[in-house]
Amino acid sequence: MAPIQFLRPVAASAFLIALTGAFFTAGSQPETEARRYDRLRRGFRGLVERFPDAFEQPARIADFAAQLSATDSGAVAWMRIGNAIEASPAYVRVTTGLGTVHRKWETGTGLLLLHSDSGGAGPPAFVMRTTEGRPPAPVELPSNALAALIIEDLPSGIHKIEVKAGSHTVPLMIEVPAPGRLTVRITDAGSPTAAVAGLYGKDGGLLVPDSALSFLDGGFRYADEGFLSRRGKARANNQVHYWPDGVGRRQVFFTDGGFTIDAPAGDYTLVVGKGFEYTPVVRKLRIAAGANVKENVAMERWIDMPARGWYSGDGHVHYERKSASANQRLLTWARAEDVHAAHVMRMGDAQETYFEQYAFGPPGRAVEGSYALIPGHEDPRTTFMGHTLHMNMKRPVRNPDLYYLYDRIFADVREQGGISGYAHFYQPAAMSFYVRRDATLQVPFGGVEFVEMSEFGEIDSELYHEFLNLGYRLIASAGSDVPWGHSIGTSRVYAYTGGPFDPDRWMDAFRKGHTFVSTGPILELTVNGQIPGSEINAKRGERIEVRARAMGKMVPPRNLEILVLGGTVASAQGSAELSASYSTTAQQSMWIAARCAGAHTTPVYVKVNGGRTWNKAAVPALVERRMRQLDDVELLIAQGVPTGRQGNWDGPESLRRGAGPMRERVAAARRAYQDLLTSATKQ
Repeated sequence: MAPIQFLRPVAASAFLIALTGAFFTAGSQPETEARRYDRLRRGFRGLVERFPDAFEQPARIADFAAQLSATDSGAVAWMRIGNAIEASPAYVRVTTGLGTVHRKWETGTGLLLLHSDSGGAGPPAFVMRTTEGRPPAPVELPSNALAALIIEDLPSGIHKIEVKAGSHTVPLMIEVPAPGRLTVRITDAGSPTAAVAGLYGKDGGLLVPDSALSFLDGGFRYADEGFLSRRGKARANNQVHYWPDGVGRRQVFFTDGGFTIDAPAGDYTLVVGKGFEYTPVVRKLRIAAGANVKENVAMERWIDMPARGWYSGDGHVHYERKSASANQRLLTWARAEDVHAAHVMRMGDAQETYFEQYAFGPPGRAVEGSYALIPGHEDPRTTFMGHTLHMNMKRPVRNPDLYYLYDRIFADVREQGGISGYAHFYQPAAMSFYVRRDATLQVPFGGVEFVEMSEFGEIDSELYHEFLNLGYRLIASAGSDVPWGHSIGTSRVYAYTGGPFDPDRWMDAFRKGHTFVSTGPILELTVNGQIPGSEINAKRGERIEVRARAMGKMVPPRNLEILVLGGTVASAQGSAELSASYSTTAQQSMWIAARCAGAHTTPVYVKVNGGRTWNKAAVPALVERRMRQLDDVELLIAQGVPTGRQGNWDGPESLRRGAGPMRERVAAARRAYQDLLTSATKQ
């Protein structure tokens, strides 16, 4: 494949962003190549998220974009993306004989995919241009080029754009209807409230008011997304399952109390939401030219979890706070999604840190009513051993020189009263961030207390159950990982404080494991009246009564299971509110949890005569898996960090320097698992 070219800007008013080559000549630095591939993949995904109605199968294009690389499969992905673009209604091939192309943009904002047909070999150069408030000067395309032209907020009228490619010229005529004015007031219990909103034209395009929350000051990554997010004031919403509309309504903005906007005359859909516990409001509006339209939106709960003693949290938020001035912006976002405890994570790798925080511990917190920002950090984080999360510490801990000795970080965090765990714990083994390796290395020694088993609006409990069935206790947690996730609280963790909210009460409840994770449904579990995270010391033969309930309005639970040692012992299916119960006598120690489609609890631990809460029959197979993971760690130590990919971000020198202590930890872990196996197989 030929290298991707750069299309030079032809007008000072146009802002040019080259997504840069997916294919490179020999001699490129591995980390540079990786960064450029990442930009290209993100660019395509962002384009699909911003303009889903411009593509027949936007999800498939996002999948193909994820495969872009210098490999054969990457070349196939490029070809498939090209085919999908050619099928788009936004696509215009600039060629001989093509007359004037007309487009009507209901919202004054739209996308044009311009492809020059004037020769050239290999894949087209691919660039993105965006202009605001006016059409660009004549667009000149070199041979074999594809330009994604985004024009924002065109005023009413008919606008002409000339596109030139070699000797071909195609006039584009874009019509925007005359405007009216819309004023929206959003309240909760009669008072103005922060909320998530979308105002969509008939074509699915999103209008964004100037007063919408901006994300451009959020730090690393946020600014890169600005060119696809209406000047940083809109975000994709695909991972948010409570949102009531279809694929074509998947961008949103965030507002505090409402907004006013001038909108081209036409028919619109207004959607307003506020997290899992509120019923979203959907209204059809007609705005006439010159009209003033006013809408009052009163948000209503379908369930009040704080009144029940449960408060939602997001354990994995990235947002730069260099000073306290950032707090109000981030608190507005958290309140809009009704996330009470947002854990704001400084992020690091072996080279540098991102999303800086102005303070840690209580001085770094920001509290507004029952909402709080609590600083922490995601560091260390490597591709080959997984990413760690640390909550509520008094100061950050970092050791780039011995970056792979995660246990030393866990010990320091615990000493200062913090709590440590793993991000991305839900991911299958074949995916990156091999958290299974370090979890296998560290969990037996108690430094790891929680795992992020839900992220990006997804849940997977397989790896979580493996460690529970070996008798280890781990708290179920969840996080959005914004800005990689779409919005705060796409996956969230509820903690039971039993009373009013404050950060210390929430953290105490979390540390005790009084939690469940959710991507939408509400889940309840009691074992002999005790909630998740509790320990019950039972005598052999003692009666054990289990009750579970799952509820959901916009995200129904669909099925409910009571789990004992990972096996389903009772279930219910089929409605928005499900109940299940199970009664048994305590014959052995066990962990008991509940799950439904979209939620999972931390277990209740029942100990019989002080025994281990493990699935004894499953131990041999589970120990074998752990031993294989330790084999992988030893192989990594021996071979070192592979070249390419993220290169020095993963700290190859640090791995070499820490090889001795890592081998000692591997040996200690092998002994711990062998002891489990010996104990489990005794007659």
